[in-house]
Amino acid sequence: MQEILEGLGIRWPLVVANIIGFLLVMAVFKQLLFDPIRAHLGRRRAELEQERQRTAQAEREHQAAERALAERRAEIERRAYERTQELVREGVARRTEALRQAHEQAHRILEQVERELEVERQAALERMREDVIELSLAIIRCATAPGFEPEGCREVVAQRVAARLGGGVATP
Repeated sequence: MQEILEGLGIRWPLVVANIIGFLLVMAVFKQLLFDPIRAHLGRRRAELEQERQRTAQAEREHQAAERALAERRAEIERRAYERTQELVREGVARRTEALRQAHEQAHRILEQVERELEVERQAALERMREDVIELSLAIIRCATAPGFEPEGCREVVAQRVAARLGGGVATP
């Protein structure tokens, strides 16, 4: 076998030297290249994991903030609705009170007008009663006077009615 290897031009000291050189190059590469790259990749993986965790935490905080904002918005809308309803109720109460007061005032005015009309009616009835009494007395005087003439009584009554009604002479 040695002869075959020598026939192929393989020399053991040279093969051993190449293997040692290769192992030395591998040790140098490992020390200077592979370990630093592996360490750098490990640090980068750790940084990426931390960044993922921070991103996840930021996302959770963002969602919590959005929920809080939605709750706050809902609370504000609820309060605004309640305030609006309160203002509507107050407006309705004011309108109802204003209508009640207007109704009461109208009722008082109507009562006052009715009282004034009643006073006027009573005064008119009193004047009519006085006029009837006065005309009746004038007719009685005329009818009981010596030389009674119905036409003369009619003229006396017409003059008194015209004077009472405000002016001129009324003719039958």
